[in-house]
Amino acid sequence: MPNGFFSRQWHKLRLLMVRLKYHLSCFEKVNIKRPGRPLPERIIIKLATWTRVGKWFNTRKQLDKMDALLKKYPLEHSDYIVNFMGQTSYKFNELFLKSVYGKQTRYPFEDLELVGPEQFDAYLKSLYGDYMTPPREEHRNAHVSELVKAEEEAE
Repeated sequence: MPNGFFSRQWHKLRLLMVRLKYHLSCFEKVNIKRPGRPLPERIIIKLATWTRVGKWFNTRKQLDKMDALLKKYPLEHSDYIVNFMGQTSYKFNELFLKSVYGKQTRYPFEDLELVGPEQFDAYLKSLYGDYMTPPREEHRNAHVSELVKAEEEAE
């Protein structure tokens, strides 16, 4: 991300516009029946699907534009880093000073060792607030995932 405040705001707007065009280009693939989707979102998806707005934008072209924008400011010349590909990236809640990431740091987690930001506390507080207190049961993420170790190829 650019260092200047106004440059950063302009860059955010450009990223959001390209992301919107990208999402519009793939509306035919959206799961309209996904449970828990808010009504306004369902209405927008229905309208976009009905009008076939996706045909106005080329998916590959939008991804290439997004890639070019994300590479525009080299890491060594920027004070800020953003994860723009996350689920809530439109909020820019994963925009941090580069110093928060610091050097790659290894952290134990259960039976794994994972790499994370050097200033993990600042990072987690920014994203989650009081991350040490688990959310109430009804607010917990209901996604189920499983870690699978890939089998080695037979020689």
